[in-house]
Amino acid sequence: MPPGEYQLAVWLHERVRGAVAEADRWSGPLDLRGTDPAELRERAPRDVAIASAAITTGHRSPAAVTGTVRLRNTTTVPRTVTVGTGLTDSAGARPTSTTRWAPSRTVVVPAGGTTEVAIADNVAVWPGAYRPTVEVRTGTQLDKGVLLDQLTGAASVRVDLDTRLARTALPAGHLMIAGSSPPATWEGGTRRTLAVTVVNLSARRVTARLLPVLAPADAAEPWRASRISCTPTDTSLPPHGRATVRASCRLAPGLAGSGPRSAATRLDGAGHPGRSASEASATSTAVGPGELRLSYWVHERAGAGYTHSDGVFALAPVRVTVR
Repeated sequence: MPPGEYQLAVWLHERVRGAVAEADRWSGPLDLRGTDPAELRERAPRDVAIASAAITTGHRSPAAVTGTVRLRNTTTVPRTVTVGTGLTDSAGARPTSTTRWAPSRTVVVPAGGTTEVAIADNVAVWPGAYRPTVEVRTGTQLDKGVLLDQLTGAASVRVDLDTRLARTALPAGHLMIAGSSPPATWEGGTRRTLAVTVVNLSARRVTARLLPVLAPADAAEPWRASRISCTPTDTSLPPHGRATVRASCRLAPGLAGSGPRSAATRLDGAGHPGRSASEASATSTAVGPGELRLSYWVHERAGAGYTHSDGVFALAPVRVTVR
């Protein structure tokens, strides 16, 4: 229960000739303004309950959600349950409709016993205030099992994005770009190593590939007008891990006195830059001095190829210089 002033009421009934009738009642004030509950419950638990939860939340999206959850089985048979952890928007009316979930985990709780579950997740969210939520359901799939218990932290944590990057959507896949240090200037005809910090949102190992794009800020599809040719280096990320993913990129030769000209970037069938290619190549003509916009596109290995996972734009433009 949240802190506040409440009215505590006790009702006494008695059975008289098969009928139940009120016999007495009592009520009085209950002051909970000085309390500070650690978590909130919407309903009483069933069969397998969350006995305790010690969860901490990071302040940068994807937010690290770590800690331990202890489950208690109140039945006389072992129970297989799914445990989900997520972040609930503090402005939401109900946790079930405003929670971003991490991949769930399946555990077996012994009959009449307890099981401790270690939590080490990363949750992709928009900037805002969030409360950690733990949910327990029957079976092995969080979205299909019967709800047994749910606990939501009472305290909110502010989560923000990297202030140097802008995004139009949360990740489409298992990888999220968490940060980068874009260059301020770039001389035509020279090569740079571009890098981003990538976080694995999943519970399995994922191979990441970075395809940067440098194009005019007004380009509707920047990968079609890229001025750089990049050779990516594949990087394997462990479950819930993070790593620096790099690509070696060369800016088109400089041409004094002319503005940046259009360039064609090799695309895959879905119109994403270099999704299945070992090198994102731009058949670039010479570029002149001016400002271009850098964007980062991270793909993940899917079978023999790659599929789009996440993309962000650098907020500050890159100033192109020529000799």
